[in-house]
Amino acid sequence: MAQYYQSPVPFYYAVPVVWYVPSKPSSSTSSPIAQSHRRRHSSSSTPDVTSPSKRLLHSPHHSSYSLWPAGVPPTPELRTVPLPGVTSDAYATADERARYPSPVPPHAHGKSAVHQAPHPSLTQPSVDPFLAVLHHPNTRPPIVWDVMRHSSTAVLDHPSLTLDALRQRCAFKASRADGRHPLRSLVLIFPFLPTIQVEIVPSRASLRAGLHHISIWDVLEGLYYGLRAPISPHEFRTLGPSERDTLHAVAETRRRAMGESDSESGTVRRIDYLGRRRRFVGVRPALAYELPAGGRKLGEVFVVEVGTFSGAG
Repeated sequence: MAQYYQSPVPFYYAVPVVWYVPSKPSSSTSSPIAQSHRRRHSSSSTPDVTSPSKRLLHSPHHSSYSLWPAGVPPTPELRTVPLPGVTSDAYATADERARYPSPVPPHAHGKSAVHQAPHPSLTQPSVDPFLAVLHHPNTRPPIVWDVMRHSSTAVLDHPSLTLDALRQRCAFKASRADGRHPLRSLVLIFPFLPTIQVEIVPSRASLRAGLHHISIWDVLEGLYYGLRAPISPHEFRTLGPSERDTLHAVAETRRRAMGESDSESGTVRRIDYLGRRRRFVGVRPALAYELPAGGRKLGEVFVVEVGTFSGAG
């Protein structure tokens, strides 16, 4: 039976070296070249490894391997000893540090060979915590809302979040590099739905109250009315037959659920693109590949994340 051994290595190696001890080769499975090789080297004590039925186990980072000498114990114990990483100089001797020096950053020599990207906190706009997407998926969001229904039906699940706070709090601010000024215009989009673009500006109520920024209430109300907009006939004609049938079925289900009149039958709206994914999850800044056509820049486009309600049909 083949046996494997691990040998202690200097601490500056990241992967342990493993030796392979082949078992007694079988003459019935060896190729003619391997049998000739054994006859020529029958007096050598080096085990034969030319049999195609034998495989060598070696480090994925090292193509070389070593064979254990004769007289090894019959049943050794395989143990794995964790070793420090390559960048750890605390365990290396002075000679080892001289032979294997750590890489020096380009800026240490006074020349920047690689462009250093700015930290995201400097270039990304900020979203109000009550409106932002939560990092932990199991955390209940502070605003529980079905975007198919008016923003006044949203449930505020936070002690300090009131209707007055929704109307007063600034929803978005520019990046730190741009001065953190409140944003007065932006576009909301949905993942993988480039046809839905909702422009948000301060509402008349905000302007009458002397506010010069987009409030959380402006976002919720603007999103509701933006999703209520019907799909244009040209946009509907660009869809395939199966997509049209699906949208018609979703629109009819929505009409019955909302108690709308029969005159609304057959009217397909933007909200119908979402299907069952109508649970408001939050808003986040858009990434570069998510920017829609139209000249909008990073920091002006935000993505609305939605999900499904548990048990919703």
